Amino acid sequence: MPTTLTRTVSFFALHRLYRPEWSPQQNQQAFGALSQEPPHGHQYSCAVTVASGPQAPADLLVDLAELDRILEEEVVQPVRGQIPQPRPARVRPDPAHLRSLG
Repeated sequence: MPTTLTRTVSFFALHRLYRPEWSPQQNQQAFGALSQEPPHGHQYSCAVTVASGPQAPADLLVDLAELDRILEEEVVQPVRGQIPQPRPARVRPDPAHLRSLG
C-alpha cells in the first residue's frame, strides 16, 4: 500500500479589483472599496501530497528538507506579499492566477 505525506505552506498575497482602462469613479461604482488603494490581502494555503510507489519502503518517501525548499522557492516566494498584475476584474483572483505570477 502506498504511503502518503502532505505538507502545507501558507503565504499572504495582496490584490485589488479594478480595470485600468476605467476611471477611478467607474471602478468605485463597480467594485466599491475593493477597487481602492491600498490593496487588500488574503492568507492562502497550499497543500502538496507526495506518495510512494506500491513497493517503496515507507521510510524513503521523501527528503523533507528538500520538499520544504521546493515549496518555499516554487510556491511561497514568487507570490508572498506580491500584488498581482491587473487583469479583467470580472474574474476573481484565484490560486491559478497566483501561480501564473511566478
